Amino acid sequence: MSGFGTGIPQLASAVKRPAIGTNSGPGGPRQSLAGGRLSMAPPARSGLPRSSSGGEQAPMSTVKRNSIRNSMAPPGSQGPSSQRRSSQFVGRPSNSQQNPASFMTVTKASLVKDSRPLKNPQFKQRLAAELHEFLIGNNFEMDMKYQLQPNAMMSPTQKDFYQVFQWLYKRFDPDYPFGQQKQEAEVIPCLNNLRYPYANTITKTQLTAVGSGNTWPTLLGALHWMMCLAEGTDDMLNGNFDYAAEEAGAQPFAPEKIVFTYIAKSYASFLDNNDDDAEHAEEMRRAFEARNEGVLAELAEYEEENQRLKKELEDLDESHQPLQKLLETRTVLSEDAKKFEVFIEANLLKINRQAETIDKIKQEVATVEKQLQQTEQEKQSLEAKVNAQGFTPADLDRINAEEERHRTALQQMAARLAGIHEKLITHETAAEEKLSQLEDAVSRYNALAYKIGIIPSTAPKAQGQDFEAQIIPLTRPVTPGVPRLLSESGYAPSQLLNLDLRNVVKPYLEVLKRDLTQENEAATDEAFRTADHIERITEALRDETDELETLEMMVRTTINEHQEVKDNRQRELNVANADHERMSAELREMRMQMKNGVIEAKQVSQESVVVYGKMCSGIDQYRTQLHENVVSIIKDIVSYKINIQQNLETFEMEVEDYVKKSEQ
Repeated sequence: MSGFGTGIPQLASAVKRPAIGTNSGPGGPRQSLAGGRLSMAPPARSGLPRSSSGGEQAPMSTVKRNSIRNSMAPPGSQGPSSQRRSSQFVGRPSNSQQNPASFMTVTKASLVKDSRPLKNPQFKQRLAAELHEFLIGNNFEMDMKYQLQPNAMMSPTQKDFYQVFQWLYKRFDPDYPFGQQKQEAEVIPCLNNLRYPYANTITKTQLTAVGSGNTWPTLLGALHWMMCLAEGTDDMLNGNFDYAAEEAGAQPFAPEKIVFTYIAKSYASFLDNNDDDAEHAEEMRRAFEARNEGVLAELAEYEEENQRLKKELEDLDESHQPLQKLLETRTVLSEDAKKFEVFIEANLLKINRQAETIDKIKQEVATVEKQLQQTEQEKQSLEAKVNAQGFTPADLDRINAEEERHRTALQQMAARLAGIHEKLITHETAAEEKLSQLEDAVSRYNALAYKIGIIPSTAPKAQGQDFEAQIIPLTRPVTPGVPRLLSESGYAPSQLLNLDLRNVVKPYLEVLKRDLTQENEAATDEAFRTADHIERITEALRDETDELETLEMMVRTTINEHQEVKDNRQRELNVANADHERMSAELREMRMQMKNGVIEAKQVSQESVVVYGKMCSGIDQYRTQLHENVVSIIKDIVSYKINIQQNLETFEMEVEDYVKKSEQ
């Protein structure tokens, strides 16, 4: 609903929801709106006529507008307010057969207990702090020209409470005439007008002692509720709740909202004696242009998304089927996993061989260290013998020269031996590498042969033949310290492998390849057929799932409706039981008082007979006058409503003509 007040007078008894209005500034007054939503559109099937013919109704432009705007206050409590015009005319009586009293039906307030912990000190302090912050932030002191003390919301005076209450209530009904009655007599009707759910818990006795420790929490809860209602109203008027309408599927710039905003603003200007609606029409035009821009932008996004989806569909049609791709990927990954297993096994064998080599080197190092110790001992013994024999220096020089010559010869022999040993190690390393390569090739061959099913001989594709390759020199037992390759002149192919790869294995593999190719083609055709069948099953399953979700949604909706009806019945039953108990107590009390009041009643009855005769004549006259006033008011209301409907129909036709001309 638009945030601009229509200014249509509304009886206080007809208010169904809290009043809302536009905010003219931060904390400033707003125009009053009726609590119940009065649609500006004509009713679909109402008992009231949509149009009239002949001269039964005065045109809108020639009607005398000199009435004043009514407040939400109850009848009889309204004082003079600012002069504003509204439609007042005489129309033909309504053809509706409805009961006119339905316009003034007041529902009885339910006895609802306030569930908030208002007596809790922390909760009460939080409510007081929020209320005080709201008042200061919305210029309460400037509007009311009244200064609040810092602890006014924890220990208020009578004046503090009534100033805050009047300021909050005027945010919903700026024209309410406070001061016509006693202050404690105005609070409860105002709360009832706002449909405060716990208004029945507040009494006039409490309102005469606002600062009492037992009274203030209840009144603080009422003021905080009014503050929350004002904040929610401001949020709704500022468009902060538009996201809820968008989540419900409504457009952010719906044409109905734009047109209704224009009507509300124009009618508000009309009530302010301003017949120029060019500014409002310009705002409506800009709003429609903004909506058209949003629609065009959304259309462009949808077209871009459509092109992208078409391109994805073309790519999917041109590419292979996803299931086939996944199967191929799975096959490649399986082959890679087996290759890694073979690679790990080969590395483990290399690690074992290197560990054996390291052990041999450690043994050789230990042997050399022992030999070095023995040599040192022999050197020491020889030096002792030389010293004991008593050689001359010349003999020692000759012996040293002889030793140097022998040492040089020994070094030359050691160098030649080291070179020969290095060549031997190089040849052994090359032989080991070749052997490792051969082992890797044999391992890959055996793995692939096992994969295609020709190993072992009992495999389905081996046909009883043994195609497992083995390296003959490595089949003998391993002896520590003895090289695995014993032949000094090399090996022939027949001496290394137990299979004839060229003449036996290769022809057999070619025949097996041809057979497997044929089986693969047949399996591929079967996979395509299976994929089509799976796709059909998936589509049928998706349809069944959608239908199941629809049925579940219907079941949940039915359950919620049943629970809501059950809760309503239970609440009505509780209210009825409470009324029954209260009336039973009153009946018992009346029976007790009846015995004591019989004598007094007889005396009063004698006096009442005399008074009754006088009152009967006055009551008949007063009843006749009241009926005439009620009939006159109802006729004015019905005529006013018919006039609004006819003018709205005229405006709708003008809007449709304007839209058609704009489209042309």
